[in-house]
Amino acid sequence: MTTAYLFVGGITTLLVLLAIILIRTVSTSNRREMALGQERAILAAANAELAAAKARADEKAGQLEATLAGMSDGVAMIDGNMQLVEWNHRFPEIAMVPRAMLRVGLPMEEILRAQAAGGVFGDVDIEAEVARRVAILRAGNYPSTFERDSPDGRVIELR
Repeated sequence: MTTAYLFVGGITTLLVLLAIILIRTVSTSNRREMALGQERAILAAANAELAAAKARADEKAGQLEATLAGMSDGVAMIDGNMQLVEWNHRFPEIAMVPRAMLRVGLPMEEILRAQAAGGVFGDVDIEAEVARRVAILRAGNYPSTFERDSPDGRVIELR
């Protein structure tokens, strides 16, 4: 009878241990699920905020495009690396550069080279004139507004 009692007692102990392990596992799993739920909520809020910021940026980009398109002046934006970022439909005509060459990232040096080749700066050594103008731009030694006569007789104000 003692053997049977020990056997039943051993099974009971084993079942109790298994129940404790199961309870801990379920408890740990529940905590992880709760933490994941909180993280999902945080991510959902961040995604909503990101979507709202993107919508605002898209709206501002649309406003900028409409403003540039409606301007009668030729406008081009150059970044800190002296590369073309944006331009309007009047810029190629007024700057006297081929529309087909314009693309985002075009170095200002190439725009100047096209202008020099087209006679915008008069009868000059193209590479020397481009180098001179690039050096002026890089140094920042130019007035904020100045005028230039174009080959067709127009006076162009540059800012």
